[in-house]
Amino acid sequence: MDKQEVAGLGIAFGVGLVVGLGVALLYAPQSGKETREAIKSKAVEVARDVRGKFGHGKLDDVIPH
Repeated sequence: MDKQEVAGLGIAFGVGLVVGLGVALLYAPQSGKETREAIKSKAVEVARDVRGKFGHGKLDDVIPH
């Protein structure tokens, strides 16, 4: 894979993530506080998955082990 393909995949992933989060927020029957906690939890989970797949990097500074 060249850099352009990787960048395209990253953009597609980001767009899919934003759309998915938007739809989930529209249909989620929970309070704002619960929604924020769920978003934070999911963001941490995704960041850990990305770190695991692409190696350790700057995410180590943000997401504790």
